[in-house]
Amino acid sequence: MNVIYPAMSLLICIAHHYQPDKIQYLYTILDRFLNTYLMPLHIIIDSNTTEIVDILRNKYPDENNRVEVVVHSELKHPFDLTSMHRQHIYEYRDKYEYFMYVEDDMDIPYENFTAYLDKLTFLWPHFVPSFIRIEFKDGIAYNSEHESAVPVSSQTVLFIQGRLFIKLPNPYHAFWILNREILLSTLSKNFLQIQKSREMAASYPMWELKKPPLVELTSELKVHPNCYSYHLPNNYTDPIWKRIPLDLLTRVVIMPPVVSPVASDLNNVGSSSDSSSILLSKSRLGTWLESIPKINKHDEKQYYNEQ
Repeated sequence: MNVIYPAMSLLICIAHHYQPDKIQYLYTILDRFLNTYLMPLHIIIDSNTTEIVDILRNKYPDENNRVEVVVHSELKHPFDLTSMHRQHIYEYRDKYEYFMYVEDDMDIPYENFTAYLDKLTFLWPHFVPSFIRIEFKDGIAYNSEHESAVPVSSQTVLFIQGRLFIKLPNPYHAFWILNREILLSTLSKNFLQIQKSREMAASYPMWELKKPPLVELTSELKVHPNCYSYHLPNNYTDPIWKRIPLDLLTRVVIMPPVVSPVASDLNNVGSSSDSSSILLSKSRLGTWLESIPKINKHDEKQYYNEQ
């Protein structure tokens, strides 16, 4: 495959275990990448069968220079497919500016990808930007991970570079993104190992590098739309999972004043408040925002030494 490696280029690795009834999701995310991502792309699809090669060649006849399929026919376990992207990312680690691993049913809008890169510049190395997974049923958006509302208070929100962030209790979103500088600085001898689970393979910055993931909030203290990603199967909207509608995901509460002048213990960010918490009215929102811990760039070293 003849690939040119210009600046601002992106390597995307996708794990796709071929199933005829699920290939529609792969088509959706490929269409998103190929038609809306405004940068040079190299997409590598790791699959379990050669059948997908002809299928994609027929579906995307003009994309042979951007879409590549690598077949793995001798894996010890089907779930090992989700670790194969590490080989490609390691091989091309000096060739691209950005790297993404994504499961084959996760749709990430380009504007949210670029918003992530922007936040990565000032959240790293202390945090990593995060997303939420959204699913739809009967016109209602649900969050894939949470059954109940997440308390939002002056003890759980951080104010960084003029923006509001919170750590959610369950931040999984089935993909990861890093730039080349961070990737090269974090590679270890274990990077190429088969991961213990699909979830671990999809959570390199959060789970392996142990960076606390932060989701951005709007001024109305809802999850910011630039943190949305879309889980295409919508299987968690089944009532058995009891997932919460998106518009109810955050619940603003009054908490006792923060003791630290900067922030509360990061290990407790996102923890539940007690039942006596008082709902915060909109009329008090402005006053409450003034009490949110603020972290300025020049304060970072002192702040993190105190935690």
